[in-house]
Amino acid sequence: MNIKHLFKKLMFGLLIFMVNSVTFLSTASAKDAYKTYTQDGYGQYVETQAGYNAIGTLDMGDIKLNGPGDLKIGPEDNLYIADTGNRRILIMSLSGELIAEVTHEELMYPSGIAVSPEGKIFVADERASKVFVFDENHQIESVFERPETPSFGKNATFYPLKLAIDSRENIYVISRGNNNGLIMLNADVPGSFLGYFAPNTARESLLTKFRKVIFTDDQRDRMLSTVPNSITNLSIDQQNLVYTVTTGKNVNESLKKMNMGGRNLLDPNYLEYPSALTMGNYDNIYVLSENGYIYEYSSEGNLLFLFSGPDVGYQREGLTSRGSAIAVDDHDRVYVLDQQKGAIHLFEKTEFADKLHQALDLYRDGKYTESKALWEEILALNSQFDFANLGLAEAFYRENNYDDALTFLENPKPKKVILTLFGKFVMFG
Repeated sequence: MNIKHLFKKLMFGLLIFMVNSVTFLSTASAKDAYKTYTQDGYGQYVETQAGYNAIGTLDMGDIKLNGPGDLKIGPEDNLYIADTGNRRILIMSLSGELIAEVTHEELMYPSGIAVSPEGKIFVADERASKVFVFDENHQIESVFERPETPSFGKNATFYPLKLAIDSRENIYVISRGNNNGLIMLNADVPGSFLGYFAPNTARESLLTKFRKVIFTDDQRDRMLSTVPNSITNLSIDQQNLVYTVTTGKNVNESLKKMNMGGRNLLDPNYLEYPSALTMGNYDNIYVLSENGYIYEYSSEGNLLFLFSGPDVGYQREGLTSRGSAIAVDDHDRVYVLDQQKGAIHLFEKTEFADKLHQALDLYRDGKYTESKALWEEILALNSQFDFANLGLAEAFYRENNYDDALTFLENPKPKKVILTLFGKFVMFG
């Protein structure tokens, strides 16, 4: 582990301690149950205005969830919940009204789900060792079992934990104990294995690398192989880009965003126990950790907000005992599935987050000049919100106003910001 990576982990540990200390204030209001952080140009965590306020849990009436494993928002803004312990899939309105209950005698432990725009439900079932596909009428359409092709691997496991689908309804599966990458299954031919996608790579210590240099071939053959960490969860956006999160030791790419060739487009990063992720409405990325922290990133991997946290027994509003899934609706309301409590926590965006999202939306649509006023409003509310400096710098750069672009690039004092100016690479920091 290099010094830079170790320093980041130590700083994150300090942040966790700071946030945890807030949860011991037993008389605080729900609004004060957690603090909100962002990152400055040096990568340090700094407190900022709240991006989201906790507004309670979803009222599901008499419905009791038992160890729910996954949550998605599907057609007509309905919630799809993998009620794992009760061996069923629930479809509910965003207000908590039950719409349908999907069951089948072969469902044993549904822990991951995906939903097509037409309402087809794809279910990963670890104990059944199968992927089930239910049609729009909630009847079994097809079942995917362990691929028999030699390319799958003689000893490769097929215990589906999580899954996602692309626009062609090809299925990407995470299997417990299989570290070869995401298992790709052909939507048109049940059981047809398309190959593995974007496996994690094993990180080797400097000592291991040194030994491989000086050891003989025989000694190298006797060395224990380094096994990469298995992917924890995944999501696929509307452009069919695949996103994954991975937990474990020596992971320096906890969050990955991959192109069609499986190449990670994000800078190295470290997250504590990431368990789930989802896409927002502005190409932004939400990541949930098992201990309840919620991260919101820009499409380039810049941290916008870090909020919420673990409930250590005080039953505080907005804190999670064990986070297993996260979803975001069209109004940017965040839904967090608490596996231990069997509850869905709700978070509403603040005016500050709304301004940021509007700026991101304009930026995404190429309306850089129009976004400037919003970036300036954000900086007026919080001069330390360095991402707004970068937004302004980009806007001025797109207008060929290089002097002002340089000014705002210097404001956040980034360690490394590279722009192509006048056909040359210019580095700041």
